[in-house]
Amino acid sequence: MAFSGLLSLCIIASMLILVSFILHYTSAHVDSTYLRRTTDGDEPFTVYDGGVSVFDKETWCCELSATSGFEGSSDLSRQCSDEMISRWLSFIQILLNMAVGSFIWVDWKRQFIVCRRTGVRIAENHDDDDSFY
Repeated sequence: MAFSGLLSLCIIASMLILVSFILHYTSAHVDSTYLRRTTDGDEPFTVYDGGVSVFDKETWCCELSATSGFEGSSDLSRQCSDEMISRWLSFIQILLNMAVGSFIWVDWKRQFIVCRRTGVRIAENHDDDDSFY
């Protein structure tokens, strides 16, 4: 029973990581025509007024760091590379989940060749023996 739970956990984790890849590829893209400079108080800043757009963090940072208002922004560039690296490192986790899941599946179907099943211990009745507690 525990092996089927571990196998399910490997499958669910892999599916969630795949969803993050799908969300990245379906993310909106920065359109520079919606960028405008404005001033509020003392400091000017850039506003993206593109309506309702859904971005993932990697697309937002990478495409915004390449636009004219944000060129040379080391914070956005670093965030972009961090997001890209983390997404591709999670792909390695998918491969590890598949390897562990395959191992569990094969071991489970071949009646525990590697992970031996141990018998269930039944607690003895020690009602009269106070030293047991």
